[in-house]
Amino acid sequence: MVIDKIKILCKNIADSLSYEFVGLNFNHSNGILEIYIDKNNAINADDCAKYSRNLNVLLDVENLSDNIKNLIVSSPGINRPLFEIDDYAKHIEEQVKIKLLVPNIVNNQKNYKGIIKKVDDDTITIIENKQQIEIDYQNIAKANIVGQIKG
Repeated sequence: MVIDKIKILCKNIADSLSYEFVGLNFNHSNGILEIYIDKNNAINADDCAKYSRNLNVLLDVENLSDNIKNLIVSSPGINRPLFEIDDYAKHIEEQVKIKLLVPNIVNNQKNYKGIIKKVDDDTITIIENKQQIEIDYQNIAKANIVGQIKG
């Protein structure tokens, strides 16, 4: 699959530049490819430009750029998106917003905001309003950390 090949390229470029590849979103309807990268002391505009230049070259060389109309490279920001199950494990005890593909059969709810408590295999356990909720990772449409500005 093309997206899987693009993810591998993205990770390899990030590794070569000592960045972290956080994840990507591709909107097939408008051709926008969003890439999120990070590094220990925060990503800046120059980092994003350097990464973008490298990625554009490889996308062309690998003939993967046909459906991409617009490439956006940025920091994940304060409301960091979560893509892989390992991302949830890195953020235990942090607040998360989760949107499901299909409503939860227990309470018919699709949107959650709670604290990540545990991650096992394909299940993320959060606490929302003092209630423990288990969410199937495969049923997550979108999730992100709820960032808090520390001052």
